[in-house]
Amino acid sequence: MSPSWRERIQIDLSPDSVVLTRFSRGLKPRILQQGSYALEAPASAWEATVDLLDRALSEVRWRNAPAQLRLSSHFLRVHLLPWSAALATDQERLAYARMELEAIHGERVAGWTLILDDVQVGAPAPVCAIDTALLDALRAACRRAALVVRSIRPNFAVALETQPGRIRAPRYGFAFVEAGRVTLALYEGRTCRWLANPRVGPALSETLAAELRQAEALGSVGGGGRLQVAFALAREGLPARIGNWDIAVAEAGEPGGRDFPVGILRASGR
Repeated sequence: MSPSWRERIQIDLSPDSVVLTRFSRGLKPRILQQGSYALEAPASAWEATVDLLDRALSEVRWRNAPAQLRLSSHFLRVHLLPWSAALATDQERLAYARMELEAIHGERVAGWTLILDDVQVGAPAPVCAIDTALLDALRAACRRAALVVRSIRPNFAVALETQPGRIRAPRYGFAFVEAGRVTLALYEGRTCRWLANPRVGPALSETLAAELRQAEALGSVGGGGRLQVAFALAREGLPARIGNWDIAVAEAGEPGGRDFPVGILRASGR
């Protein structure tokens, strides 16, 4: 049976909450039920969020359906892997990515699953990393609720794909803001030139300005461009311009194609 003709569950996970949404079947699904479950305090480890998910999924209304999971950037690490003509296979590129991340994060990388996006020849490749134990725990929680995991994706990637008009500027940036963290990708054309997800300091504008200055100083991008900023929750005021970049608050749009790869996590085969 086509997934379009089955009800599905969307699961949004962050360090302080789990949001479950049940959608109707059909090509234009509507929300049937929604539930939000909060931790008393934001968790420093993902285990508390998975425990909360387990408790939420014990309710009958969230069982027996395909599931799509969307993860907060707090659970992910992102990296932009330089192009190397010496690497011929996906296995070689993944090994190269693991070596690059080990230089930054050390032995912890041994416990991570890395996903490397397909890019054109000569372009840097976005890499997304997640604790393998977290992936296993999420799948196990879904199995216990008779849910079939269809995909596991970063919230940032979903938000980026829904931005209308995102290829109109020669240099384009997209920032996805969550409580305490921002994920920033900068593009020239369809090529990603900068990817980072730093913690947000006292002011979002200062965090963005620091990342943009660093990207320009390292020669990753230059000349400025148009930066769209999307907020997971409440919006924060921003100036019309930060450095050489014009700022626009991103509005929700229809899901687009994968013009801009950003380390998509897919459950199938992982």
